Amino acid sequence: MKNRKQQDYFIGLDIGTNSVGYAVTDLQYHILKFNGKSMWGSRLFDEAETAETRRMFRTARRRLNRRRQRLDWLQEIFHPEIEKVDPGFFQRLQESPLFVEDRTEKQSNALFNDPDFDDKSYHTLYPTIYHLRKALMTEDKKYDIRLVYLALHHIIKHRGHFLFNTDLGDVTSFEFSFANLKEILKTELNLEIKHIDEKAFSEILKDAQMTKNDKKKKAMALFSGTVDKDSKKQLQAVINLACGAKANPVDLFADNTLKDTELENFSLLDKPYEELRDELEGVLADRCVVIDAIKAVHDWSILADMLDGGESGDKKVYISTAKVAIYEKHKKDLHELKEILKRYCKEEYKPFFMQEGKDNYCAYIGDRIETKKKLRVTKCSQEDFYNRVRKLLEKAVENGYPQKEADLIMAETRAEKYMPLQVSKDNGVIPHQIHLSELEIILKKASKYYRFLTEKDENGISNSEKIILTFKYKIPYYVGPLNSQGSKNAWMIRNAGMDGRKITPWNFNEIVNHDASEELFIERMKNPCTYVLGASVLPKNSLLYSEYAVLNELNNVRICGEKLPVDLKMKILDEVFKNTKKVTGNKLFSYLKAQGFVPKRQGILDSAKGSSVIEKSDITGIDGDFNSGLTSYYDLYDIFGDDLKKDSVRKMCERIIFLLTIHHDDKNLMEKRIRKEYSEKELSKVQMKKVCRLSYQGWGRLSRDFLEDIQGANKETGEYFNIINALRNTEDNLMQLLSAKYSFAEALDERNKSNRKEIRAFTYENVMQDVITSPAVKRASWQALLIVREICKIMGHPPKKVFIEVTRGNTGNQGRTTSRKDQLTALYANIKDEERNWKEELKKTPESEFRRRDLYLYYTQMGRCMYSGEKISLADLADKNIYDTDHIYPKSLTKDDSWDNLVLVKKTINAKKDRNVMDSAIQEKMSGFWSMLKNKRLISAQKHERLMRRTPLTVEERASFINRQIVETAQSSKIVADLFQQLYPETKVVYVKARTVSDFRKDPLDVVKVRSLNDLHHAKDAYLNIVVGNVYHEKFTSNPLRWLKENRNTEYSLNAMFSHDIVRRGKDGKVKYVAWRKGKNGSMAVVRKTMVKNDIICTRQERESKSGQNGGFFDQNIVSRKDNAAVSIKKGMDVLKYGGYKSITTKNFALVEAEDKNGELQRYIVGVPLLLASEIKKNEVILLDYCRSEFGLENPEIIKTGIKKNALLKIKGFPMRLTGRSQKSLLFQGDAQLIVPEEMERYLKKVEKYIERNKKRSNKKELLQLTMHDEITTNNNIELYKLLVDKLENSIYAKRTSNQYETLKSGMEKFTNLCVEEQCLVLNEILNLFRCNPLTADLRLIGGKGQVGKLTHNMELNKGEESLLVHQSVTGLFETKVDLLTCKKRP
Repeated sequence: MKNRKQQDYFIGLDIGTNSVGYAVTDLQYHILKFNGKSMWGSRLFDEAETAETRRMFRTARRRLNRRRQRLDWLQEIFHPEIEKVDPGFFQRLQESPLFVEDRTEKQSNALFNDPDFDDKSYHTLYPTIYHLRKALMTEDKKYDIRLVYLALHHIIKHRGHFLFNTDLGDVTSFEFSFANLKEILKTELNLEIKHIDEKAFSEILKDAQMTKNDKKKKAMALFSGTVDKDSKKQLQAVINLACGAKANPVDLFADNTLKDTELENFSLLDKPYEELRDELEGVLADRCVVIDAIKAVHDWSILADMLDGGESGDKKVYISTAKVAIYEKHKKDLHELKEILKRYCKEEYKPFFMQEGKDNYCAYIGDRIETKKKLRVTKCSQEDFYNRVRKLLEKAVENGYPQKEADLIMAETRAEKYMPLQVSKDNGVIPHQIHLSELEIILKKASKYYRFLTEKDENGISNSEKIILTFKYKIPYYVGPLNSQGSKNAWMIRNAGMDGRKITPWNFNEIVNHDASEELFIERMKNPCTYVLGASVLPKNSLLYSEYAVLNELNNVRICGEKLPVDLKMKILDEVFKNTKKVTGNKLFSYLKAQGFVPKRQGILDSAKGSSVIEKSDITGIDGDFNSGLTSYYDLYDIFGDDLKKDSVRKMCERIIFLLTIHHDDKNLMEKRIRKEYSEKELSKVQMKKVCRLSYQGWGRLSRDFLEDIQGANKETGEYFNIINALRNTEDNLMQLLSAKYSFAEALDERNKSNRKEIRAFTYENVMQDVITSPAVKRASWQALLIVREICKIMGHPPKKVFIEVTRGNTGNQGRTTSRKDQLTALYANIKDEERNWKEELKKTPESEFRRRDLYLYYTQMGRCMYSGEKISLADLADKNIYDTDHIYPKSLTKDDSWDNLVLVKKTINAKKDRNVMDSAIQEKMSGFWSMLKNKRLISAQKHERLMRRTPLTVEERASFINRQIVETAQSSKIVADLFQQLYPETKVVYVKARTVSDFRKDPLDVVKVRSLNDLHHAKDAYLNIVVGNVYHEKFTSNPLRWLKENRNTEYSLNAMFSHDIVRRGKDGKVKYVAWRKGKNGSMAVVRKTMVKNDIICTRQERESKSGQNGGFFDQNIVSRKDNAAVSIKKGMDVLKYGGYKSITTKNFALVEAEDKNGELQRYIVGVPLLLASEIKKNEVILLDYCRSEFGLENPEIIKTGIKKNALLKIKGFPMRLTGRSQKSLLFQGDAQLIVPEEMERYLKKVEKYIERNKKRSNKKELLQLTMHDEITTNNNIELYKLLVDKLENSIYAKRTSNQYETLKSGMEKFTNLCVEEQCLVLNEILNLFRCNPLTADLRLIGGKGQVGKLTHNMELNKGEESLLVHQSVTGLFETKVDLLTCKKRP
């Protein structure tokens, strides 16, 4: 046998988002061994999260800090004056949240403590802050300076939003918001609204007595005839949102591709808009500008309603006046309700008004009084409060309260007018201009009586002006954070000589270098190109990128299955796309029809149509409308005309689009920036004005370097061009251009090699820092690289080949899970058949039945044979001797089992069908039926194309189907492969497709994968990646097209890849290598023997916490004093009085020795809080103090530090991973992998499938019913139950704490009596006791408790019990053990 340094070997990797499976084999697929261990394993780790959470907290933190800073500046201005009259005023303000006994001045007043004016006097005069603001604004007299400060403090603290950069008249004007909406709808959706009665629409929107449905109906009637017929659905969606109702994003944007996203129907009231917008932006990107414009109109209606009653003596409307009116209304309603309850429901009075509750008055306002102290309580929603009030009123009516009076109150609750709150979520719609107007009035009046407000500093700025500047102060987005010293998230540049100077709102422009900061901001905004290293992407609306996007879509369009000819495509580009912003399928059809285009019908005349005139159904390859357009070309041609064809003007326009995209929300800066670069000679004033009206957002995925600089050739013709010219002059889309047919991929590799940084040292920073991919892919890739590096060290040299499969993971758009039954029901809703009630038939058929492929096809074909049109008998459907499922394109050449390639047919007709081409007689007979199915959307356009095809698959098409089995297009896979190639240039990196391996696993291997059973499947997948990847690679090499052309007469079948020998021969014809040996004792025997083994090593990445729940040192939600708060809200606020934060984040753990109650030494594992970690690192005495105060340990001494989370411990013989702590207990998850016999594993797979389907059921009120096709029975469930009970009694799991053996043993009879579906649920819960994750089991159905089986252990390590800390290498092939009870103290 060869020694390791001479032995060729393969590595297989299965790279997921939270795991890496690996396997090491010789060239004949035998697992190699090292140190007596088999070299395959599963490496587990926590999936890396994006920076979004940290960014959200960082942004919120900055926002709060900046607000605090604004208030500090206000205090600095007022402090000298207030100090003269009340030295303790600011201290009282600061201590106002504290109880009296905790204040510096032991008195109850939080604001005023004068002999003749205290808090009670203040609140009598001014019940709310808005009363004070109103008084200061409307009365012209000298007020106490402290009152002026309080009013200004409130205005600056709650200054409103800055969404509109305009004056007060515009932001309160419906005309302004609606004009903006119309402009956005026109530019973004090509939806032009004409001749609408705007005043009538505004009245509908702000009518609080009208329901949302009534508003929708009235508004839609008002808009009747204002848009064309095709835009009616879009208009309805716009109106729905404006009225506060739900709308479908598919309708709003007329974009069917949104059906495949996670976006559901939504309304602007579903959640806080910032939260909603973040969700929408993930899918809609720059199209969110449409939602913003609709929201502005919707907000106007709320603001108009809010300001109702806010008119003052000067006939102007003020928010303070309106809020005072709200207070008076609330006060009146409250008094009335109290009287009703006192008289008619006396027993409800105290629980409703005085006690803590879920939906009472205390919960509505968010606090209650207890022993003269105001305590915070959990708030309820307005709707919950109103529901409770309505129930109380019903009870009061029963006790004699007049129904008519109750109806009036109930009507007010429905209109959301009852007992309104001054502080509500609606305050978020108030623009800052409304508060600014009051601020200016108050300052103007106060300046008459306080000279310090008009005093000017050395720069000529008065204190009043400073206060206004402080209110308006908003750091421009392009300047970013001001802490530019050493922060990677800051880029602000100061002007020369300004280092060290404090920045204030009144010296901001003097200190900050706007231009230099903006340049750095622009550099940061440049996202990396998907393909070219070091290149930045183009704006989404770039002229070049827009053309790419349109051409890429046009090259997918088919007419009667044929691609668009190049000349016709370019004509469509020039005459259709350049003349309208939104190109629909109807517009393309109308254009082709007007041009007299005659489609090729592949040698036959469509008998259903009777002519060769183009029909709408002939056009395929687009789903309704085009997603791309030449919007920017259309806009700019309107400004520059034919000059846009000049290179200099086009170049200028590209730069303008770039600047418009960067500064899309700052028109003033945009104009300034553009004018700085282009003179009036190049860009006239008129042109500038038009340009600045344009609004472009979002970035593409590709760079100019990629589209224009990468040169490639068609390997067949030798024709040479760049990417954009190839898109213009060929019929291929981008993915096809990057295929083996062209040399673009090779040119890209060469380009990237020259730009790639050399990896000088194997460290994360050197290897991964510049890799542009998601954090999840980065973490998984690094773990994979560590595994390969360790294997290479063991073997003494790199592998001959490494086979990689990379899970794409969660892309963010997983789509909605719609059951097959629901899909068919929706399609049949509009199908009328006098002979048959399809909809009722579908309704009666159980959802589980539609998992049958034949039944689903039956309904997509309206119950007829696809090749003859004859009716299919439902009763005989399952009889394989009568009916058959056929592949339209041969499965042997395509391995395509998708719905678009499957049809249900009579077996006798299928037997006569040609293998490669559909019979023309069948096509002539059935084309009308097929077209009808397509028009009813029962079959796709692609399926229709395949059925109508008359020519055999070309060599290129056959190669593309082979490529689907072996070529990975996911960018994450390419990134991983690229890293391996850099580090191990002599190793061949081979992609493996998950689908290809899955097919092999099912047939011919016939092995199941049960993900929920254990983690061993990752290693087995990695092993199969070697087997399948190597067979395909040796058969077709990495270029199937070349192989097919060189072996034109060689028969092959993708279905029978493993039924033949796969041999590589040398030039002399002799066998050099056998990749696959057929037969009983061939390669399959080796694979089967390996796959039944379970000697797989599982390891888990150990880590230290850098942030905790909700991103901080502790859970960021404040809890009450009753909820075990551990960290005070502010220094000096006792958690037992004021509540605080809980769930302290643990960074890592330490082994500590201390004396127990008897004075004997005992060892403990203690959690080190992240909050103190940096201080402990400098001085470990702090950890000892923490052990004393937190855990009561006597004379503690540190034995070992740095025990990380997920560390492997063996306690009493059971392996566990240390995951955290809860007060004085340690939390664990199991680390023993469950193994069951093969036949039981197969059965578990069936149960697992049912559990997954049951989770996705549409009717959540009842369980999904099993059918005979599920092959799940009560007897088999009982056998599995007994097996699991036996495991808990007689295997390593008997050593598991809280293993629930007694519960399961005593619950056997109850389990037997459950229905089979409930048994499956219980089995799944029991499996949680065996799984290597921190799950608990709900055993209530068998007489146990819910949430049981949690793995915990005391901090104290018991003497005499095995307590081992096991250190594993990344592969687990190296291992050391530390006895925690006897290990020596650190030196």
